[in-house]
Amino acid sequence: MKMNKLKIVFMMCVVAVLAVSFASAGARNQIIAEVPHDFVIGDTPMPAGKYTFERGGSYPPMITCRNAKGEGSSIMHVITTLARDGMGESDAKLVFDKSEGKVELSEVWFAGQDGYLVCGTVAAHTHDVLSAK
Repeated sequence: MKMNKLKIVFMMCVVAVLAVSFASAGARNQIIAEVPHDFVIGDTPMPAGKYTFERGGSYPPMITCRNAKGEGSSIMHVITTLARDGMGESDAKLVFDKSEGKVELSEVWFAGQDGYLVCGTVAAHTHDVLSAK
């Protein structure tokens, strides 16, 4: 009887730890950002506005972008992973490439993770870095 109670308590602790881990991982796999300008993802035009970016659990990872107003959504395939260098663990950022009047999402950085390159602009360009939550 005593052993059964001990097993039950142990299993409850394991379930609690796993639940907290999954909840924390879910929050780290999502970015919410107010993008102040129109941009494109691949060939998909996206209007300025509030967006949610979510990283799926597949490999290679895919990132889903959804407009809060339902005005646009897109799925991005990750080209490569970018090493987090000099960024704080809580930093989430979006990097846009500006070239020839076009603004294209190029990098997505989730808090506490390495970044993801989703577009490689070949032409001369500048970066616009947007901090996110």
